[in-house]
Amino acid sequence: MERNPEYIKEWLKDNYPEYVKEAIEHNATILFQDESGMQSRPNVRKTWSPKGNRPVIDIKERRDKISISSAVTEDGNLYFMIVKESMNEDHIIKFLDQLLSEINGFIYIFWDNIMIHRSKKVKEYLGTHNDRMITRRIPPYSPELNPDEYVWNALKYQELHDFCPKTYDELYTKAEETLLIMKNNPDKMKKIIQGTKLPLPSQLGIN
Repeated sequence: MERNPEYIKEWLKDNYPEYVKEAIEHNATILFQDESGMQSRPNVRKTWSPKGNRPVIDIKERRDKISISSAVTEDGNLYFMIVKESMNEDHIIKFLDQLLSEINGFIYIFWDNIMIHRSKKVKEYLGTHNDRMITRRIPPYSPELNPDEYVWNALKYQELHDFCPKTYDELYTKAEETLLIMKNNPDKMKKIIQGTKLPLPSQLGIN
């Protein structure tokens, strides 16, 4: 499977508006979901220093890692879950349970095509919860069409750029604290996701 520009064009023109219309008919909360990871190695970005003094970041040899699943609404409401291992289908189901417990009413989720989203176990879960939840897939290899991708960019390269934790607990705690700060600032989150190339639901003019 690879990026298909023609399919993306068709999806944006025909499929996506129909999906949004379906969500509106369900009076659903529309979410854009994605997964990412963070390591103890820093996400370095450009900086300045006096001439002849090269900036240096001390890093630990061992790489610690956490995985995060998040979902964001057009209004900047952020939901997330952090796990201490690679994300798998059981974690996805746990996060979907979390969304159902935190959000009242129907939920409509746009997400990508990774294998754990397509697993038999996740499909069975969605089948037993289709009275409250529908998922739709964003075209493959189209991260620019997922507003949640811009949450990760903000977390890693704005909020936590050059962050170099000394311990696993420091990595986990700092990520959680930062995500909570972002969650508590929906106005800022709205601005962050404006970078997406996907027309947000309110921009489609569907009633």
